[in-house]
Order: sequence, then structure tokens, then C-alpha cells
Amino acid sequence: MTERSDGLGLDRLEEMRVSRRRFLRGSALVLGASPFMAAVLAACDSGGDEPSGGTGGATGTTAGAATGATAPEFDTSQPFIVADWGGNTAAVRLQTWGAKFTENTGVPVENTAIDYGKFVAQIESDNVTWNWIDAEGWFAFAHDDLLVDLPYDEIGISESDIYPIANAFLPKALLSYHSAYAIGHRTDVDLQAPRDWVEFFDTKGIPGKRSLFNWPYGTVEVALLADGVTYEELYPLDLDRAFDKIDSIRDDLVFWNSGAESQQFLVAGTVDFIQAWHNRIAYLAVGGLPVGIQWGQNLQILTHHQISQNQPRPELCVEWIKACLDPNALAAYATASLNSPPTSAAYDLLDDGTKAFMSTNPENLGASVGVIDDAWWGENLDSVIDTWYEWVGA
Repeated sequence: MTERSDGLGLDRLEEMRVSRRRFLRGSALVLGASPFMAAVLAACDSGGDEPSGGTGGATGTTAGAATGATAPEFDTSQPFIVADWGGNTAAVRLQTWGAKFTENTGVPVENTAIDYGKFVAQIESDNVTWNWIDAEGWFAFAHDDLLVDLPYDEIGISESDIYPIANAFLPKALLSYHSAYAIGHRTDVDLQAPRDWVEFFDTKGIPGKRSLFNWPYGTVEVALLADGVTYEELYPLDLDRAFDKIDSIRDDLVFWNSGAESQQFLVAGTVDFIQAWHNRIAYLAVGGLPVGIQWGQNLQILTHHQISQNQPRPELCVEWIKACLDPNALAAYATASLNSPPTSAAYDLLDDGTKAFMSTNPENLGASVGVIDDAWWGENLDSVIDTWYEWVGA
């Protein structure tokens, strides 16, 4: 299948961002008129070039100056360091969660590129320089001994405030935002879009080029679901069965390796259908591109707030989590990143257009098969990664 030259290539991304800015300005009417929210939305309006979600380099950005009173007990001369995946999502986080944190504490926020191995080494050597990491759900299970119990009384949140999703509220980990693997597709071509993973892998019944993430976490699950394995029977994952299923569509398959690449494949017409993070697909759709999402059998993904052992500023870590859970800050983050907030209080602040793209929208959540089993991945990730790349390179 040849790549289309339909005028909807990467040159449209700038037009998409213009539409996105209009969308954010409209959201200001819904999210409220507080000075904090006005400043947040103005910052989001001028966000970076990298579309939301996925991996990327450190932005090195510092959150804006505080507008509120400085808490005298905090050292404001040293920034609070956040390690994350870069790109627009990282910039939006600073402009929403970071701005609220700085408003509350007077402490500036800076971010750096995340590296799990480096962070573990910092903890084990009692030389922690990162105060928070954008941790995928498996990390808390793989490194439980390196984390402390979260002081929920100080944070001011209970389990009833968080969406009732498995592993969202743990002694040492709290849902920070919610996302999902879903199916992205072009809406401007005469091709039936796969409604679930079974149809995604049915290249005879639904012809077209496919793309899967070149990473086992989540991709193994969707292959097994496509092969008829029920969610209740997924774990422990049958890798050989998953690899055989993926091999069955190799002639119609390309792998993507970054969130930006997943979007480029879809926008340029390199592929017709793609397994991707829901917010990446939604970003294109909200920007006015002919892209849609199929939510059937979507697979939920969790990320967590955590506080490490040997943390030099544990009191600021608590303040960070409190700021991140502020409903207005969460709603602004969701509007700009299209990752879903962990609380209904924040979800209720969103306009209907944004809610349609939230993985926690009742309709979208109802179409989900379930959440990735991070307890299993915490024990098995390293070995599965080795097996995955050995198979991919074979």
C-alpha cells in the first residue's frame, strides 16, 4: 500500500495547533474565570510544538512565577524537580499543576528527562535529586521497597474521591491521570474502521495498513484480546501466542516507536488504523484533522503519584500532589493534554467536547476491557522486554 499524498500531511499540524488554541480559549468559559485559571489557560495557549503524551527530551522549563503568598517554611531558592517524558504534555503539566504548586508554595518547578534506572540509583545511594517522576503504573509494584506510604490525611484525599479503578488508590501510589490504548483511524477514506482489537487484526475482513507500538506493555495484551483471550484470562501473558498473532498481520503492519511517530503515521496516511494512546489520537481530532477513535476493548493505563525513600523534600512532595489534585488544575491539564483526570470533581469541570475524548467518560470507560495488570508487569517487565526485542529482531 502506497502512502497517500492527500494534502493532509505534517504541514497541517500547525493549522491543527491554531484550532487547538481556539479550543482552549473556548474552554476558559467552562473552566471558570479565576485568576489562576486565566493564567493557566493563557500558558496552555502558547504551549510547545510536541503533541501531547509519549516520550521526548527534557524541556528544561520552569513554571511561572507565583501569584499567591509564599509559604515561609519552604525554601524557594531551589526548584522542585519533576522527571517526565517531555513534549507538550510536560509543558502543560508545568503550566497547570506546576503553576498551582508555585502559587501555593512559592517554589519554582523545573523538569528533566525521566530515566527509571537513574531514579532507582538515586534512591539506593541516598542521593535523590528528583522530587517527582511521571511513573507508569508498574513502577510502584516493581519498586515497592523504594517508596513510602503516602500521607493521605495530609494530602486531603480519600479513595472515594478517586475513580474506582483497579490499582488507582494504593498505600504507596495514587492515580495521577488516566489514559488508554484505543484504535485511531482516518475518517476521510472509504474504509470501515475496526471497532475492537478482534477487527483490528482481521486484515481480510477489514483491509488496510495497521500500526502497533514497538513495546510489549499493552501491545501484548491487545494481540491476545484479538486472538480471543478474555480479559479475565490474560494474565500471566502468553507471549508466544501474542507473537504468533502479531506475526499473522506482518504484511500489513508497521511499528511505531514514539508518540509523535504514531501521530505522523496517521496524519500522513502511512497507516489506516493504529493502536495508540487515546490522547494522541484525540489531539489530532480536536485539532480538526480527519481522525477518529474507536473505543471498543480499549485498555486502561494508569500513572501514579509516589514519594520515594530518601526524599530530601518530602513535605514539598505532599504539596505537589495536593496541587496536582486541585480540580481546576486537573481540568486545565485534561483540556490541554487530553489525558483524563483521576477525580470526578475535575471531570465535571470539563466541557462536553473535552469529555467526549476522556478515557473516563462513562461511555468510553464502559467500552473498556479493563486496566493493564501492573502488578504482573512489575514482576515481569524486564524479562518480557528482553524477549520482545529478541522476537522483533528475529
